[in-house]
Amino acid sequence: MSNALATSIFVRFSNAISPVLLGAFASFPLFGVTIAQTIWYFRRYPEDSMMLKYLIASLLFIDTIQTLGTAEASMTLFLRHKISLDYPLGILLHLYFTTASVAIVQGIYTYRVWIMSEKNRLLLSMLILLMTCQLVAGIAFDILQEVHGDAGHLHIRINDIFGTLSMGSRMACDILISVSLVYYLSKWRSEIRRTENIIDGIIVYVVGVGVVTSAFSALVFITWLALPHQFLFMLFFSILSKLYVNSLLVTLNARASLRNKNNTESEYEELE
Repeated sequence: MSNALATSIFVRFSNAISPVLLGAFASFPLFGVTIAQTIWYFRRYPEDSMMLKYLIASLLFIDTIQTLGTAEASMTLFLRHKISLDYPLGILLHLYFTTASVAIVQGIYTYRVWIMSEKNRLLLSMLILLMTCQLVAGIAFDILQEVHGDAGHLHIRINDIFGTLSMGSRMACDILISVSLVYYLSKWRSEIRRTENIIDGIIVYVVGVGVVTSAFSALVFITWLALPHQFLFMLFFSILSKLYVNSLLVTLNARASLRNKNNTESEYEELE
């Protein structure tokens, strides 16, 4: 009887930590990309507003703490002398800071959609509602994990409610942001060749990063619902914040290449 119980605990422990460790291995290289992208941003765009610069700096700080938390959790799970489903401190830090970074990035994108849509209040209200659901339900879910303290309580009813609400609204918000940006960018197209090319380039970036973040949000949501006892959602959740931060930095840093492309095409048209 005791052997069967020990085997059951070991299987649950293995199922719980494997996705976390695999996600950690994938997230560390992405943190290096975040640092490089951030350095490039501050060097290349000194004229950006101070508010945006503070937000980017905050995201780098949050991403750093989240990465340290992931490293601490990985070392604790590897070096722990007993099989236990108790959460390391790093897991809790990872949860809280991922929720915060996603909210900041979605807030920046929501503001961009609001400006591009010529201050469409209905669209803004929908995005704020989804973003707020993601943030509030996410914080509630994170607090519950801290209170319960172990992965054995992960799928009790109250956790399922807040987890599903947070992950579902995050996915819906990502999709709505991407669709809105592409729609309003398409409306801005004109008959001027170089303007069309610039907008087409922006659309490519928006679609690219939007598909990646939306796809991973969907994977987190689907694996959370479909495989509740496998903890597979943590594999995708572990790198989610890195994808959000890098998607924002990619769109910001792409402005230089699009601007250079526009200048090159202008010079070519003048020669013609």
